[in-house]
Amino acid sequence: MRRKKILWVSVIFFLLSLTSAYSQGYMGYMVTKTLLDSVKVNKLHGAAGLALKVEQTDALKFELDVTGELIYALDKHKFRFSGNVAYNFLDDRDTGNKGFFHLQGDFFQYRISENKRAKSPFFFSAFATYQYDYLRDLHNRVAIGTNFTFQPLREHPNLCIEPGIGIVGSYQHWDALGSRARVLGIERDALLQSYNSLAQGSKDYLGITEKGHYNQWDFRFNAFVHFFGDWDHIAFNVYTTVLQPVKGAFKTLSTEEDLLPNEFKGILNTKPLPLIGAGGYFQVRIWKKLSAVTRFDLIWDGGQAPVDAYHLTYCFTQGLAYTW
Repeated sequence: MRRKKILWVSVIFFLLSLTSAYSQGYMGYMVTKTLLDSVKVNKLHGAAGLALKVEQTDALKFELDVTGELIYALDKHKFRFSGNVAYNFLDDRDTGNKGFFHLQGDFFQYRISENKRAKSPFFFSAFATYQYDYLRDLHNRVAIGTNFTFQPLREHPNLCIEPGIGIVGSYQHWDALGSRARVLGIERDALLQSYNSLAQGSKDYLGITEKGHYNQWDFRFNAFVHFFGDWDHIAFNVYTTVLQPVKGAFKTLSTEEDLLPNEFKGILNTKPLPLIGAGGYFQVRIWKKLSAVTRFDLIWDGGQAPVDAYHLTYCFTQGLAYTW
């Protein structure tokens, strides 16, 4: 019997590995425990996942995706640390490599009533995230924010919906000249040399460093909805989120813009366009604490600093997760 179980696990993983679609996706978690029955107090919960990811931007890319998550709950609060690393294993280009690390505290998510622990009508969260995504020319992003989340289905034993709002402040380090060089079809070093030969006034106006990078600070309002389902052998999560920047990443001055060579005109974004994300996962337990996980993520980011960085990316991931 044990050999049959091992054989079935091997066959399922092989079939999952052959699945293909298009993708990006760094938002959300591979495995999320959010319902009251899923999180025991004063006990460390965890999940580790290994998957194959198919991602679409300028070209189709196949990546190895490693995900981990730790959750610790108190009587009223819950704390979560999650991380993800993806590596493009078909060639040696760094453009397929990305990852994020996320630390979050959910405060007053539960309440004590008549010596029983139950979900509160709402709770607030504080979080910090570090992300890198060389595919989109994003070398570093550090974000700190807070969310206010409602729990209208808090009495349901298996389903949960969490709409919420919040605000996020972030520092982003972009390779502005790298994305422009790719669009123009020229070597980045040649474009960098051309940029450094500009008049100092033009370089001060653009604010791009002598290495071709642009440092962006911004604040965004966040609105989101998560819908969860959690049973003994099946779980799912569907989400959508919108992050609207307060202002554009770059303020243009027409007199200064006219003085620039054509290759540097319109290189930075002036429009406060939102980031829109949607996706989710479907998890099926196949053997004890081992589950098969399928997830899809779609992201459109129109408000990023370099206008030539990829705005739309989406990904499809298939793999296995071990939870405890």
